[in-house]
Amino acid sequence: MEEREDRGYEEVAGEIDKYSSPRPSSIFEDTTRALTQAEAGECLHTLGKCDSGLGYAYLGLNASNKGLTDITIVPTFKYVLFVNVSGNRLTTEALRVLSSMKYLLMLQADRNQVSSAELDPMPYLQVNYWLS
Repeated sequence: MEEREDRGYEEVAGEIDKYSSPRPSSIFEDTTRALTQAEAGECLHTLGKCDSGLGYAYLGLNASNKGLTDITIVPTFKYVLFVNVSGNRLTTEALRVLSSMKYLLMLQADRNQVSSAELDPMPYLQVNYWLS
């Protein structure tokens, strides 16, 4: 067997094994991940009648397990009543954007990086899941 020093590979019987270099720490990688309009559209579910009774709209949005850190797009879906953002990397601050959804009935946000369940009052919110 012939070994070469300081070159990062070995030659053994005509084969070369490269030593894998350690992957850079995730600290150096981009840590933000925003939900896009297109992705949010794919997360919509449960069609229902609008409050005017003249049209239909999606009532639920499930954006769970996507590694999200930013969900500022969610409140633009004004008819959504049920939001599931479980299993992401959302902070309490990131969830505060949902406070503008005055008709939100259910919020599921477990398995995130939430330090507090303190949000602005949401008068119609009946169920919210925060525990890991």
